[in-house]
Amino acid sequence: MAVALDIPQLDIDPYSEANLLNPYPMHEQLREAGPVVWLTPYKIYACARHQEVHAVLNDWETYISGAGVGLTNFNLEEPFRPKSLILEQDPPFHTTTRAILSRILSPKTVMQIRDTFAAVADEMVTRCLDKGEIDGIHDLAQPYPLKVFPDAVGLEGEGRENLLLYGDMVFNSMGPRNELLARSTQKVQA
Repeated sequence: MAVALDIPQLDIDPYSEANLLNPYPMHEQLREAGPVVWLTPYKIYACARHQEVHAVLNDWETYISGAGVGLTNFNLEEPFRPKSLILEQDPPFHTTTRAILSRILSPKTVMQIRDTFAAVADEMVTRCLDKGEIDGIHDLAQPYPLKVFPDAVGLEGEGRENLLLYGDMVFNSMGPRNELLARSTQKVQA
């Protein structure tokens, strides 16, 4: 793919471990470079300013999601997993599934589960305060969603930790076929 001559080019890797751990300097560099930039490591266009991001996310006919939302184009390569029923779909199918999901996550439903979510959060924070020193990831950020979301949809307790492993693998699959993806895939297969 040829890059337009007036588009700034950046030699940065948004999928590097350093940028994944602290993306803010990279985001600033992307915004400062221009409304649209060319990322030379992956030969792709990127945008990081609100106006352009908003325009892209609201123009599904030009910027489709149905071919995948990462670096892999599912129309050109065989996906290693089924496409997401919500994220990697375009209208009219996306409209149908979103309508169903909107009913499930309606404001009324969210208000009904809100108190439960808050009570679980309070319980976990109290437990952490009693403990004294905590690890925010292992003591709160991982166990909280593994408790409240599966409970809300009726998933059994056994095996919930696999949701984190699968989520990590799916997140990493949206980037390049690198060591991060290999490690997360290996954890799922173990």
